[in-house]
Amino acid sequence: MKTNILRCVAAALGLSVASVAQAQYGGYPATPGYLPQRPASAVPVHPTLQQNRATQAWNNYHPQPNYSQPNEGPSPARLFAGYQTASTGTGMAPPEMLPSVSPSHSGPMYGSPAPAPAPAPAPAPAPMYSPESQPMHSGVNGSCTSCNGPQVGHVYQEAAGSAWGGHAPMQYGGPMACPAPVSYGPAPLRNWFAGGNLLFLDLVENGDRRLLFDAGLPLGTILSTNDVSPDSNVAFEVFFGRYFNCGQHALMVNYFHFNPSEEIAAIDAGVGTAGRNGNVARDYHAAMPGWENVMYDVGLDNMPGNDTSIGMLYEGGRRYRASRDVSFQGLELNLVSFGIGGARRAACGPMSVACGGCNSCGTDCGGSCGGQAAPSCGGACGPMVPACNNRLQIQTTHGLRWFQFKDRFDFAASQTDTIYGTTADDLYYDVDTENNLFGYQFGARLDYCLGHNLNVYAGTKMGIFANRAEFRSRLGTHATPGYVGNFYPNIAGQQVVINNSDTVLATLGELDLGVGYRINNCWSVRGGYRLYGVSGVATSVGSIADDLANLPEAGQVVADDSLILHGGYVGAEYNW
Repeated sequence: MKTNILRCVAAALGLSVASVAQAQYGGYPATPGYLPQRPASAVPVHPTLQQNRATQAWNNYHPQPNYSQPNEGPSPARLFAGYQTASTGTGMAPPEMLPSVSPSHSGPMYGSPAPAPAPAPAPAPAPMYSPESQPMHSGVNGSCTSCNGPQVGHVYQEAAGSAWGGHAPMQYGGPMACPAPVSYGPAPLRNWFAGGNLLFLDLVENGDRRLLFDAGLPLGTILSTNDVSPDSNVAFEVFFGRYFNCGQHALMVNYFHFNPSEEIAAIDAGVGTAGRNGNVARDYHAAMPGWENVMYDVGLDNMPGNDTSIGMLYEGGRRYRASRDVSFQGLELNLVSFGIGGARRAACGPMSVACGGCNSCGTDCGGSCGGQAAPSCGGACGPMVPACNNRLQIQTTHGLRWFQFKDRFDFAASQTDTIYGTTADDLYYDVDTENNLFGYQFGARLDYCLGHNLNVYAGTKMGIFANRAEFRSRLGTHATPGYVGNFYPNIAGQQVVINNSDTVLATLGELDLGVGYRINNCWSVRGGYRLYGVSGVATSVGSIADDLANLPEAGQVVADDSLILHGGYVGAEYNW
């Protein structure tokens, strides 16, 4: 009796110590080969799920029939004979209480002596676990061993809950108690993505220039540059990219284009007896005093005595017209990094190491792209590996950006009719600017998941750019430009034709606010508000010279204007 009691106490102490060690290591046996400090995404399936169950010591016991007396208490064989694991649905899984193991024991465990059967050959000991001895499963392209390979997860709980078809007693070398284990882990991430947005943008500027007034009401304004400000219009952007480094980074190319329609405003003076030529009802004058110093060769006879100033020719015209045309386009190459704030991209599979499984951002692993083990897609509200109960993801971008802004302005007058052409009675003042910004930008974006498929986000980009600004201007008829009069004797006779350029410092910022919805495993849609702010650029309106005859001053590039593009947008993205 004393011997039996000591044996029971020793068995209980051994099981208790094993349970504490397993709790300390997250449910794994405390063997020298196990490395609990390694991240789960980098550790393969534990050997207890890969080895044949028949080779594990705790399954290789051989209890004998119980010949004990009634007062000696139940044997361990009786205690565990009625148990099966919870996964079979036919009983309860014992709470980590396993029979005492004694591979060298060949006699009866309790009670009277009984003849011992011949023991089966002892199996070779199970190899100790080490990272080098376990193969890593590669991903789709065979390179992502840390994210697309097997995931450890809660291996001990999986082992305890796995299907066990055997019943005690079990013989040495008997059949395996359960089928070959499944290699759990995430499905490979789909690497490529592409999409586009339609943007409904409006241009906001900070300047206006008076162009035309009525000589009878000189304080009034008949025509100004605000009358030809570009109206709201539709822009588009397209992008494509690829995830790499197991979904923790992406390389993305983005193209943006906005070309609103040309704006035109015209004023007709009517037919009458007023004006310089006595043929109009209203006498309109150009609000450009400096044009009195710009001369035009009337008759093209090279006789300065017959020449007239451009300012005078713009007086009393039959019809006036202002027009403006702008366009924007840009190209970006960005390196996107996911994961700051507790989340990184990852695919999901039958088991996820994220708290809450694949539902940590509210998605499932199925969808229209495949079955249970279909590859998962990246994107907003896609599966992530965050901290417990984390719904926030922060991504950062570093990249290069080219941004182009073209601006053309025209102010024309027809002296005798309402048709603009190439004849000598049609005058034109043209101002063209072109800005090409190239430089580095940095950005960040916050995504917050509201539910299974819905998220909100806020992002921004900011860059410092070198702006190659070009400025062109001309005043005269279609065939002949004006020239500087005698008011500036040092430059008298020079044609009023300007073509200049300069490189200046510019900045460009972008704000993006929106809502995204994931339709299925590969398609998602979004909508929101976008704002672009640009400073340090040359605009056509800002380049209108006060004194065009002063060519050294009027010919300088004035790249100190700012503008804003803003409006709503809708778009979609596909991941494959």
